[in-house]
Amino acid sequence: MDLDPKWLSTIGLSLAILGVLIIFIWGPPQPEHTTGVSPGLEDGTPIAKSGKTVAEYNREVTKRKKFYTVMSRFGLILIMVGFALQLWAIWLPTKQRSESSSSEIAEKVTSSQQTKESLTIEKRNISHNNGLERDAQ
Repeated sequence: MDLDPKWLSTIGLSLAILGVLIIFIWGPPQPEHTTGVSPGLEDGTPIAKSGKTVAEYNREVTKRKKFYTVMSRFGLILIMVGFALQLWAIWLPTKQRSESSSSEIAEKVTSSQQTKESLTIEKRNISHNNGLERDAQ
């Protein structure tokens, strides 16, 4: 299967844009910078009007943090894959490129030969006309 460089580049750009959008929404992975000690509550202590306990809240936070980390890494992977596809489209030779460049060269050679032939014919006509003018004088 021949891959067209334009399609590879287009797919690469699309993946990279999607990756950027994902990172924009869920953010890049960040290290923890918390310092110090704060007073802690026990797992069974209710903390909200809804009656959630500290343990339930901690599970939700851990789950949300894991989801954000997965999404941000997925976005980074999409950006890298998109970049790789764009590089592939530019640097790897394809059969189609070599065929098109060969046909372009053949067209240029043919047109150059036709130009030379027409110039040669034109030169002959001019020299022939000059000879006729001299004979007429």
